[in-house]
Amino acid sequence: MYRNAVRYCNLVESLFVKSIFVQLFFNVVCLSIAGVETVMKLGNAADTIRFGSFTFAQVAHIFVLCLPGQRLLNHSEEVYNAACDAMWYIFPKKCHNLYKFLLARTLIFSEITAFKVATMSMETFLAIIQTAMSYFTVLLSTT
Repeated sequence: MYRNAVRYCNLVESLFVKSIFVQLFFNVVCLSIAGVETVMKLGNAADTIRFGSFTFAQVAHIFVLCLPGQRLLNHSEEVYNAACDAMWYIFPKKCHNLYKFLLARTLIFSEITAFKVATMSMETFLAIIQTAMSYFTVLLSTT
């Protein structure tokens, strides 16, 4: 069952690795520009709400892209902890080699990445938001 879960994670990773990277890139660009537009339209309530809502939607989209990766990392850590906490000394002798292989495999956490550049996690979410806000301040200072 664990082998099937790892195979599934690798399949998901291979299918979405480029797509997630492109989505994150365009979300950062849109988030920065929408933030600038929101600040520039503060006098007009309708435009402020429209651009503010779009900015919030971009942040929510980035969060939704990072959340499954974080959950996968958490579950991988849980499997590792369960393997470490197992009472291996009461296993039959023929299971000791299998346990060694399981322990070695759980040292490699399953993860979802964006084009093999960034692991999708809450740390990445924070870094992306910080980067978008840096671009936002640069764009705001040039207008």
